[in-house]
Amino acid sequence: MQESAPRLLVIGGSPPGSGCVAEIILRDICLVYPLSRVFCFATVAPRYRFEPIPELASMQVCIQRTKHEHGYRVVGGPIGSLTALVTSNFSFRSHVKKLVKEAVLFGRKHHVDKVWMILDTATTIAMGVDVASELGVPLLSNVWDPPEYFLQQRGIDRFSRSRLIKRFGETLHLSEKVAVVSESMQQDYKQNYGANTIILRHGILPVKQTEKTKLSCIDKDFVIGFAGGLYAYSAWSCLIEALTLNDWQLNGRNVIFLVMGANFHFKLRKKANIQYLGWRSTSETARVLAGCDVNYLPLPFEHSSYYLARYSFPTKLSTYAATGRPVFIHAPEYSSLHNFHKKHPIGIYCKSLEPSEVIAGLEKLVSNEEYYAKMANNMVEMANSELSLENFHKQFAKFVGLDRNTILPSGENS
Repeated sequence: MQESAPRLLVIGGSPPGSGCVAEIILRDICLVYPLSRVFCFATVAPRYRFEPIPELASMQVCIQRTKHEHGYRVVGGPIGSLTALVTSNFSFRSHVKKLVKEAVLFGRKHHVDKVWMILDTATTIAMGVDVASELGVPLLSNVWDPPEYFLQQRGIDRFSRSRLIKRFGETLHLSEKVAVVSESMQQDYKQNYGANTIILRHGILPVKQTEKTKLSCIDKDFVIGFAGGLYAYSAWSCLIEALTLNDWQLNGRNVIFLVMGANFHFKLRKKANIQYLGWRSTSETARVLAGCDVNYLPLPFEHSSYYLARYSFPTKLSTYAATGRPVFIHAPEYSSLHNFHKKHPIGIYCKSLEPSEVIAGLEKLVSNEEYYAKMANNMVEMANSELSLENFHKQFAKFVGLDRNTILPSGENS
């Protein structure tokens, strides 16, 4: 079985690990792939510290530091823009060429069959098809987040962004297969770039239906859970305003908002029932969220975050799905979650920033026990199908050109 698996050179912004989401997803893939046939070339930030996990100790990993990944502006105005453009055109491109050469040498050393390019940084986008082309092997591309969003977040000037987006499109077009996270990506990348796409979303272990998830909680308090980073500020502000206007009451029950995250900033000038629990481990986060009545899943309404809302697929949904609880999705109609929720109704979808509509949606869950139970059941069914670990492995096998049975079960790698 191992011999039939292609020897993969994976190039991305991080190695497999237990830190950020990208590390965890790559880790979970490597744990079920023959370690003697996957080789990681990670282009990491200058201050990144590589901490290999014991299960993947035998994996060949080459760590390379990026340079000029972010926009460089010593002053503002036209002079600053010109400086940023010159830095991007010369220093950045020169460093990328160096990394391409190093990646090609690494790939040749290990006789790779395919290049798996994770397009999650300016550097990997700039590397594009060059490594696979030099090695003379097929290219597989992987997109977690829309580059239009994260390139802007890195302060890269608009001319360089435009060049990188063009490079991104060329890479997708020339790829044997492109893994994406949302139906919106799949539709638009096929239409705009002629990409041969497949949806690949992080999976979770099987979720069991319990009495607690079948019925709405009957405790005094109605508890809303949230975990992760806060970037959907307009949605968040609307939810807080709605609850404040309703005196933090829903259908006669007090509302408590449980929030978990390592870096969380917000300002309130009125009464609120918010409990901030700080950072919690993945297992503890899931346990706390399972004790909530509904979990909050917002995406930004801000125009500056259009691409993030339209194309991204929040990884926190996998965490939420593991709880068996319904979700309150608060996102614009054009977001990636809109069509997903139509296919998988797992709670309430609110596409408005009107406080009255937020309250109406939440009260539908609070007051209608039959509807609540249906949404909870739908969540469990979706978790055990679309977001299951089995489906995750199956989709990855298709992505690299394998039958599902050729991927080793977790724990059998050596």
